[in-house]
This record gives sequence, structure tokens and C-alpha cells, in this order.
Amino acid sequence: MLRRPLPIALLIAILLAVSPARAVDTLVVVVRHAEKAAEGDDPPLTEAGVARAERLARHLAGLRLGAVYATDYRRTRDTALPAARAAGIAVEGYAPDGAALAAAIGQRHRGEAVLVVGHSNTVPGLVALLGRREVAPIGDAEYDRLYLIALPENGEPRVLEARY
Repeated sequence: MLRRPLPIALLIAILLAVSPARAVDTLVVVVRHAEKAAEGDDPPLTEAGVARAERLARHLAGLRLGAVYATDYRRTRDTALPAARAAGIAVEGYAPDGAALAAAIGQRHRGEAVLVVGHSNTVPGLVALLGRREVAPIGDAEYDRLYLIALPENGEPRVLEARY
């Protein structure tokens, strides 16, 4: 039996519905950059990567993103750009370790939806900082994992893992 992933909008609705403080939740979507070319230190996205970035933007279209963050690499910026354009906002940079970003999200983006695009070696750490739980490492050839993190004003964060 072939299993299709649930639509991201449905997962977001489920995540927020289980929150007693859902009206004030900050929702953070964290993904690794899309498929990259094999060449150079700062490679572009492949055709498949461009298609994945556009698919991500379509999945997030109903969120009304308040901010979009990417590290200072072409592959992360190009993954984030379609969603940022759809929201009418610029892609903001952040340091790959994510510590300052995690603090900024809690302070600057309360009640908003935020997209963060990172790397296979930084996404799990950022999810651990925001969601207060460890997640599995991301394989080098894995580009479809997405984390939804609901940060209530009071209470514990909730984390859902999905594929897109």
C-alpha cells in the first residue's frame, strides 16, 4: 500500500487544535534546503530542488508567514525564496548554529508563523532548541523532512514531523 503524506495545512490544523492556547501559538516550520547540485562550496538547487522549494511555498500559502529565515548559502536562500515571495516578505539571514534565531523567534515573532531553512547538520539542533526534544539526524540524501513546532505562550512546545 502506497502511503501519501498528509497535507501540511491539515497537520498544522491538528497541531494547533490540540493547544489550549492556540490563538497565541507561534508556529515555526523548519526544513532542510531542497536538493542541491553537487558542484562547489555554494551550489545552486537542482531542477528537483527548485520544484521542491515551489511545492513548499504552495504548502505554506495559507499560513501568512510573518518571517522567513535562511542561512547565508544559495541553496537555503533559494529554498526559502518562493515562500517569502508568496508572503510578500524578504528572506532574513541567520547564523547556522540557530541559538540566536531561536531566541529571536520567541521575542520577535510571538503569534506569527515563521519558516526557517537550514542544513542537514543544523536542522536537528534548531528543532531541539525550539521544540525541547531531540530528533533524528537528517541523511545527506534526505530533503523532504519538515518540522512543525507550535510554541505556546505558556506550556510545552509541540513538534510534528512530516514529509513534503
